[in-house]
Amino acid sequence: MQTQYINELLNIPELHVSQILFVDHNELHIAATPVSLLQSCSICLSVQHVIRKGTNGTRTVRHLSVFKRKSFLHVPAIRLFCTTCHTGFGWIYEFVGHKQRYSKMEKTFGK
Repeated sequence: MQTQYINELLNIPELHVSQILFVDHNELHIAATPVSLLQSCSICLSVQHVIRKGTNGTRTVRHLSVFKRKSFLHVPAIRLFCTTCHTGFGWIYEFVGHKQRYSKMEKTFGK
């Protein structure tokens, strides 16, 4: 399935849709990856000294309904490390809060 317009449909500029995983009569599962390669350190705010340390699997986030189907985003749980602060931290997605299962757009759309 073509994914060129799905990025615009989801309206999440920080993600790039890589593939459609599963389409059911009630659900749509979409795999996505971050557009940028690194994030700044949460302590020293440096980007130059941050390295990727792998992933802890995928994170499933419930997003807005698409064509009257529940949509789920599968994004990688990326681990990062700052060589200056010696601090390990996880990738922070702006569309979903820390340890949350629903996107922020889901909460604001229903109100």
